[in-house]
Amino acid sequence: MKVKPHILAFIKATAIASVVFFTVLAISCKNTEKSTSGNKYNLSAIYNPASGNLHPSYKVFHNASDISLLYGKVFTSELLFQPTGENGALRSKISLNYMLYFADSSNIADSGTYSYDIYKSTPGNSYLFQIPMKAETGNSYRLKLVLKDNQRKTTSVSFLEIEKHPEFGQQFFNLTGLDGKPFFNNVLIGNGAFRLLHNTPSSDKLFISYYLNNTPLPKPTYAAGSDEFVYSRPDSLYIINYSPEQALTLAHEGLYFIQFDTASQEGVAVARFGDNFPKVDTPDDLLHPLAYITTTAEYNKLIESSNKKLAADNFWINTSGSTGRGKEMIRIYYNRVYFANYYFTNTRPGWKTDRGMVYIVYGPPHNLRKTANAEIWNYYRNNNEISFKFNYKPNKYHLNQYILERAESQSWHWREAVYGWTHGKIFLQK
Repeated sequence: MKVKPHILAFIKATAIASVVFFTVLAISCKNTEKSTSGNKYNLSAIYNPASGNLHPSYKVFHNASDISLLYGKVFTSELLFQPTGENGALRSKISLNYMLYFADSSNIADSGTYSYDIYKSTPGNSYLFQIPMKAETGNSYRLKLVLKDNQRKTTSVSFLEIEKHPEFGQQFFNLTGLDGKPFFNNVLIGNGAFRLLHNTPSSDKLFISYYLNNTPLPKPTYAAGSDEFVYSRPDSLYIINYSPEQALTLAHEGLYFIQFDTASQEGVAVARFGDNFPKVDTPDDLLHPLAYITTTAEYNKLIESSNKKLAADNFWINTSGSTGRGKEMIRIYYNRVYFANYYFTNTRPGWKTDRGMVYIVYGPPHNLRKTANAEIWNYYRNNNEISFKFNYKPNKYHLNQYILERAESQSWHWREAVYGWTHGKIFLQK
């Protein structure tokens, strides 16, 4: 493999890190569920950004063999502050309850409740906290998190997959900014700097495999076979000295898989998908997701257009029948692309994942159930129920991987949904 040292650049420790503040399965919904594990009741609100007032972020770092750290972030603009004390200082009160379940049962491995007083005068636009949890190496867990704004009386419910196995090594690494604050995902914006921490590094070298950002689109819902994508041969390989104080940047778009030992499965994937990701604001951002609702010939013609922005605008005006309706279709379609990136990104941009594809074409699910190994999405149209099952299949690159069970029986509603998008109608829109 050809080594390109300029792709991975060192920078000065005074540089400022920049990250996308979103996380997987750590989004807000109103707390109407009664099940302690969250598996039996409708959880569709976790993928509906308008469903609640709180949108916390979470991540886990395995910092010891029997302990893992839960990091949390709450945006202060989403909290209610009220005067308190003699000086009338504005204060918010939040509480977080966590329940850590063994993945193969409903047994609780650890649980607890923490409360925090947050003052309006606190610098910054977010409040960070960390909680130690009892988690043994060699186990898989599912974490349920209930965050409450005690003064506004609002609640968010979130879920996180926990894998404490070396073959799923992502959570054994902790990415932070140069200020020491944790990154809540492993997707970087631009050439933002980061540091990489590990509790027990097995080498003073880092091996970094680089993969170009050319992952394929998922197959339609009715196609035969699994759509699981696995990276094969890296496009480049780098070896650098490791230090927890070393500041790193990633110079090119794509996936970087970082390891101490290439003979091991343990490693962490760090991605770059564009300078404004997860936003949709370039001509390519507008055109590429149209692959789901166009024929191959139509799509190729759009991609090859000399003026891609105009091609995208004309596509929506022509398919919807008017400029006004076209603008409405654009708003809805690309909002879905954005939130697919927000919720489902792993080693691929969220819009190119199985859940992202269904989310864009069908919208947020009307009903969602979670089990230890799957998500079941249901939609309702007249007297018909449309169901999708996504199986949890983590790999060494990422834990946020759910693979759709495809079936020929899904052909009718897929084709009807695509037909609607290309004729000015949105399938399942209420």
